[in-house]
Amino acid sequence: MGLLKGQYFLQRRIVFFPSGTYSRIVEDRVEYQTDLSYCSGTIKNVPDLCIEIVITSASPIKLQKYRLMGVPEVWFWEDGTLELYYLRDEGYDRIASSEILPELDLSLLQRCILFASPLDALEEFSRGMGDREN
Repeated sequence: MGLLKGQYFLQRRIVFFPSGTYSRIVEDRVEYQTDLSYCSGTIKNVPDLCIEIVITSASPIKLQKYRLMGVPEVWFWEDGTLELYYLRDEGYDRIASSEILPELDLSLLQRCILFASPLDALEEFSRGMGDREN
């Protein structure tokens, strides 16, 4: 997924800063770690987007942890599907498309993540994005 996101940022000329695994500890309250995270525009203390590759379960408790840190958008990748959430005043709302990356074709991304070959995935993803640019 990280390679595909990098390809998207490159092809769309989006200024971004991958912050890799994002770990935070709020003393006596919460500790969490995400698999991928990104800041857009500038480097920030809290990433704009965190992505978790879910092995066990994406429980609502995880979203509460992200809310404490003020992460605007959170994605969970589980069993071949993406679930996206955006932080509002009252908590996270499930969203159908990214508010941070509104032009990102999530169905193309999901399809390419499932490719066995990273090279084939990158080529297909690049072709899919290119078709919409012309």
